[in-house]
Amino acid sequence: MAMNRTCTLLALAAALSSTACNERVDPPTSPQYALLPGCNVTLTRLSPNPQVVTHNTTGHVTSWHIRNNATTAITLTGQTLKKTGNVTAVHPDNWVNFPYTLAAGSLIDADLTYDVGAVGNGSVSMTVSASCGSFALPGYSVTIQ
Repeated sequence: MAMNRTCTLLALAAALSSTACNERVDPPTSPQYALLPGCNVTLTRLSPNPQVVTHNTTGHVTSWHIRNNATTAITLTGQTLKKTGNVTAVHPDNWVNFPYTLAAGSLIDADLTYDVGAVGNGSVSMTVSASCGSFALPGYSVTIQ
């Protein structure tokens, strides 16, 4: 059953301002969507969540779609990758050269690769900076067996 919540994103233009967003969280087997009215961007998980991987392995990939729903282009300017728990490393996949102009109505895949250590849990996530603000793509939980 879907759960709705409201979150706040901070956008940095000339001055710091906050932009509200609505986030829809679906069951773990479904993609997660975040709707960002300030950027008019939809973010969608493409890989299973949680990720279930074998301990002490490398090269696991997660993916998202970033869709520009606006009538004007936005510029993607960078990314920040994060990891927690027994995820030992996150690596940027060269999914785009920054800065990158995402045309109105366009869609792009965003990917990262990660490595894991001992049996346990962790997570991976990505934040993308854009001309309309920064947005966190829905994170992935990682179960390490």
